[in-house]
Amino acid sequence: MRIFTLILFICVTLFKLNSQNNKTALDLQKTIEVDKDDSVKVENIIQLAMLVADTNAYDAIKHLNKALELSKQLKLFKHQVRVYNRMGDLHFGLTNFNKSFLNYYKAYKLSDSIKDLKLYAFSCYNLGWVAAIEQESFEDVKYIYTSIKISEQNKYNFLRLQNYNAIANFYSTRFHRSDDKMYFDSSIKYFIRGIDLIKELKLQNRAGAFYLNMGQLFEYAKDYNSAIFYYNKTLELIASDSSRIVHCVYHIGICEYGLGKKKEALAKYLIAYNYFTRTKVIAEIKDISGSLASYYEDAGNYKEALKFKEEYHAIVLNTSKELHTTSVNNLELGFKFEKSEADLMQLKQANEINELKSKRKTLFIYALTAIGLLFVGLAYLLFRQNKLKHNSNLKLAEQNKIISEKKLEIEQSIEYAKGIQTVFLPEIDFLNDFVKESFVLYKPKDVVSGDFYWINIAKNKSEALIACADCTGHGVPGALMSMVGINALNQLHVEKKLSSPGEMLSELNNQIKNSLKQNSQKSKQQDGMDIALIKLNLIESKLWYSGANRSLFIVREKEVIEQKATKYAIGGYTSLNHKFEEHEISLQPGDFICLATDGYADQFGGVDGKKFMTKNFKKLLVNISDLKAYEQQKYLNETFEAWRGPHAQVDDVCVIGIKI
Repeated sequence: MRIFTLILFICVTLFKLNSQNNKTALDLQKTIEVDKDDSVKVENIIQLAMLVADTNAYDAIKHLNKALELSKQLKLFKHQVRVYNRMGDLHFGLTNFNKSFLNYYKAYKLSDSIKDLKLYAFSCYNLGWVAAIEQESFEDVKYIYTSIKISEQNKYNFLRLQNYNAIANFYSTRFHRSDDKMYFDSSIKYFIRGIDLIKELKLQNRAGAFYLNMGQLFEYAKDYNSAIFYYNKTLELIASDSSRIVHCVYHIGICEYGLGKKKEALAKYLIAYNYFTRTKVIAEIKDISGSLASYYEDAGNYKEALKFKEEYHAIVLNTSKELHTTSVNNLELGFKFEKSEADLMQLKQANEINELKSKRKTLFIYALTAIGLLFVGLAYLLFRQNKLKHNSNLKLAEQNKIISEKKLEIEQSIEYAKGIQTVFLPEIDFLNDFVKESFVLYKPKDVVSGDFYWINIAKNKSEALIACADCTGHGVPGALMSMVGINALNQLHVEKKLSSPGEMLSELNNQIKNSLKQNSQKSKQQDGMDIALIKLNLIESKLWYSGANRSLFIVREKEVIEQKATKYAIGGYTSLNHKFEEHEISLQPGDFICLATDGYADQFGGVDGKKFMTKNFKKLLVNISDLKAYEQQKYLNETFEAWRGPHAQVDDVCVIGIKI
């Protein structure tokens, strides 16, 4: 029933969009026939081409060829650049890669010749997209960075959005090819930068493209639930773009297939296949044919699987050769403009004169059109408003009330959870009573935290157990895991009388796996924690350390001694009865001991929006090693906030410092 409802919704939506587009296209064609001003006619032909592109790319190309011919006759060079860029888009969708690349290149060279900075930046963006992302000629990403620099310097905000989306896609593609998390992080950074700009400019309708590509990034990472979340956010924002709607539905199907919902996935595959077959978008047909072949092969329907596999390989054979035959380098070597630089400058001057002559006429026509549309729109709105206003206000009031109540309940629940978690954490003064020169820097990302610290001091105050831990996730899920960890450590020390850090971590691993039923590889619950645990004896001037993915740092005479941890986490995929190494370390007066989670080093910030990194964290520890404990904590906190700047905090932070 849910699949039928989805199909019905998409069909109705596409029917409405096609009907609206057809009506507008007919109106534009009538306008073009009677246009007396040729420059206005060129503009209207370009608009007509863009309008019909979703339903018939070949018709759109015919319209653009007419616009190109007319703009050449009138020496309208800016219009020519726009046409070349749009032709590049359409030919790429039809897998005519040589024609696509050539049109983008013509736009790039012509915009550079007439010294139009904005058009040049946009052409660089197009050229970089097809070369660096689609052809995977990664060195050609320089064109996108050139466009980013120009758009940021000149505040071309819409182009900035396109560039941030493009560079994020570039790193997403590299992540897909290499599975290197560095590229995943870079992609997320630029997606966030774009979404922040959308919020700043209050252009929420532009967020659809970012959410769509973020969905694809998480799809590459096989985080299908997150991918579906972003694809659904995309659908909320692109109600007027039929091609993207169907593209989004297809990728939701891919994620559902990955989650085992194969029937739902098949329905979406078929919707997308039928639509793109009708609109002749070859690149999409290739991908969907591959998905359908895999589906039918898994289902044992080898006849259908063979049909779609043959279609997939036929398209790959026809397109893969062409995709990489044209490059920026061979175009730079082989392509020459027919006009000399002097001719181009004369043409530019003629273009500017023509544009000045037509400006008044164009503005007058646009003004009359706008006034007419305004009157029609106002009449329609007044009619509809009187009919719907009362019911709409009632519904909105009720919905706002429900939303406000739910929001308040959630906020109160999380605040209450914070109080519970705070009770579980030891008082900071507890550590100061043991070692006067000590501190804890504790900065949850959200209200509650997945990081925690644990302290247990012997009655004679000669010895203490101190832990710094980072649980899976942050916020409420991480906080729940932290309370499980604190309770388990208390039980191991108080009830089982364990005091050896290595033995405690081994037993903690067993307890977490048993508590969360992680006793088999098939278990879906694989949460756990990274932790550093020390036993500190002030009388003997020694400490014993054991770690699960979290190192111990000791600053001695301006040098950092790093004791590496066992490369396994507590819980998760770590096996039962796994042994964690324990290290005995003799201490010297003036030693500065530090335990920390990864939240501080992983924070994005600075001028370039990069991670702080562990190496910089070590340098920071050396710089503060001679300070008093309260000064160390203050310096660490101020440095973190200065580095973070306008960026959001990405993870919980916990740092414990002890000076001997």
